Amino acid sequence: MIKLNIMKMLNTQVNILKLCMAMLMMFSFVACDDFPTGSKDEESETPYTYVDMGLSVAWAAYNVGAEAECGVGYYFAWGETEPASLENIQTYKYGDPFSGQMSKYNELDDKLVLEMNDDAARKHWGGYWRMPTTAEFMELLENCIVEPAAGGQSSQNDVTMDYGLRFTSKITGNSIFFPAAGYYDYYRAEQLGFGDQAYYWSSVLEFLNEDQQKDVATAYSFSATLRDEDFAQSLLYAKRPMHRYMACNVRAVYDTLQASDYPFVYTLQYDANGGSGNMKTMSHNKGESIKVAANSFLRDGYYFSHWNTQADGSGGNYDINQVFALSQDTVLYAQWKEIPEDIIAMTQGFENNYEWADLGLSVKWAVCNLGAATPESYGDYYAWGEAESKTSFTPDNYVTTSSDAAQLSMGGTWRQPTYNECMELLEKCTCVWYSQNGVDGCLIRSNINGRSIFIPAAGCYFNIGNLSLGFQANFWASTPFDPVQYPNLHFRFGFQPGGFSGGYLLDNDYNGMSIRAVCQ
Repeated sequence: MIKLNIMKMLNTQVNILKLCMAMLMMFSFVACDDFPTGSKDEESETPYTYVDMGLSVAWAAYNVGAEAECGVGYYFAWGETEPASLENIQTYKYGDPFSGQMSKYNELDDKLVLEMNDDAARKHWGGYWRMPTTAEFMELLENCIVEPAAGGQSSQNDVTMDYGLRFTSKITGNSIFFPAAGYYDYYRAEQLGFGDQAYYWSSVLEFLNEDQQKDVATAYSFSATLRDEDFAQSLLYAKRPMHRYMACNVRAVYDTLQASDYPFVYTLQYDANGGSGNMKTMSHNKGESIKVAANSFLRDGYYFSHWNTQADGSGGNYDINQVFALSQDTVLYAQWKEIPEDIIAMTQGFENNYEWADLGLSVKWAVCNLGAATPESYGDYYAWGEAESKTSFTPDNYVTTSSDAAQLSMGGTWRQPTYNECMELLEKCTCVWYSQNGVDGCLIRSNINGRSIFIPAAGCYFNIGNLSLGFQANFWASTPFDPVQYPNLHFRFGFQPGGFSGGYLLDNDYNGMSIRAVCQ
């Protein structure tokens, strides 16, 4: 199963378009000349050339692992510091790509930015060199003219690529060159895009949109396709999701502004404030962007409302998924609201002999998965749009169709939920990993009326079987992602220990997933 966590890009495209319009006016070919005007890191024992672009950080003149600006240098999986090769690309230090389970930089530790011991630039160059953040890449794009560049200087020790991107500062006139060295593909164990595409890691895990928690399988890269007909368009999508176990180049930055006080580490603690349960205390670097965690506490007779810096609610409010930077040790206290008893009594019933739960949303949700007799039973598995369940899921046995298995099987007003209905469920409920009658899964409790449903961890079937059984609770949405450009990708929603696993995920239509129906 390939988790392609592709953002809803409307807002992002507009923002990047604004940043790139000035760049797109100039698309002439330029030569890759001698090293641009720059300096050495004279204060440390890492004398690597950097270039003053007039920005918040200075940019290295060449890739980590290279000796000249047209040298390819090393490829790294995100979070790894040992160079990747085609022989070792199908391993990943921090998790299993096929199961989607990551052992670090995940929902449990809530880390968004690479620690220095996982930063390839710091590991190889030392000093105050590090990998750039997403914001620093966007700053570079906004303040530079970007052109395809041909030709160039290299060291005899380098593997070279003399075609790539030239970034020329609008502020200082200095420039840096990014060779189009492609990337190493985990699944194919081969190099792709060499001479045609440039992929460079940022140090940041980001959110696909404001409604989502961190995607545990995806970091961000910056890329561009250099073919004439594709170059302008590719810059509009320069910030793009990239599976973190793929291997890309790294271009370091020299952090001259924060070098003197790095690092400061602060803690973020969550307090149940009258509730029960446990949430992990997290450590974050000064200025690191973090996302407020989903609540995992429970309190009988109450539902969770929001977080506050004071137990009595007199401090600053923080919502789930809100992003902020720590400037001191912080405790966030759960804020609770009492559930009226008269509401609880009116929140369940039957439609065509199938039980529903009313969570106070636009639709009522089935109590069980399709094909299950109890809430904790896994039920049947379906490829997207197929009417019949099965136990083997491959591209070869997929039947292209758009059937609604829930409506066909349950009748009445039952049907599969839309993308918007799934997002409503997540935005207006608290999701807690839970064991019900010995079965692990996700307890989803309404923040409106306190009613809950249980989604068992039925996993997901793909080519080689169900590798996430017992630790992922998934179900299909009825909404296709992009029927024209990506007709085989469809929305699914999933949960795993630590909360909701990424807003929405995209899966191939032939994969096998549970269905949780809704009715009017």
